[in-house]
Amino acid sequence: MTSGEIQQLVSDAFADAPRPDVYTSGCPCDECADVNSSLHACGDTLPPGLSWELPLLSPEAVRFLMPELVRNALSDSADDDLGWNFVVMLGEPVCKSAPPDYLAFASTFNRTQFAATLAFLKFIHADWYSDAESPPKDVTRGIHNWEHFVRRAEQRLL
Repeated sequence: MTSGEIQQLVSDAFADAPRPDVYTSGCPCDECADVNSSLHACGDTLPPGLSWELPLLSPEAVRFLMPELVRNALSDSADDDLGWNFVVMLGEPVCKSAPPDYLAFASTFNRTQFAATLAFLKFIHADWYSDAESPPKDVTRGIHNWEHFVRRAEQRLL
């Protein structure tokens, strides 16, 4: 798949994600208030500085922002910190027996969204790294985790 095809796959998978009223997990701190304000002000784009605030996002916000986060990561003019921190977030350690909602931000994802996220990570693996350069464990762990999430979601459908 090409970068454009991955972006389209993710956009299609997350097309029904509603815009959240609140982008953070409901914390009343000033930092969360700033994140909410900047995301509301930016509309459908990502605000500068979001890379270090990804952990503050609610599951609904991640689901809504997923197409734009993928687009940023695959863009030639990407915010490299945001792109990398997003990939790291997708590769957070997860126990093999954990359900897909073990990662709080993925708790609102459906099987199609899990599969699109997995396709994105596989693209990152193939596009960013060569046979001579092994990908960091965040990428390989992310692929492994999201393969697990897809299998678990399929089992729930049976």
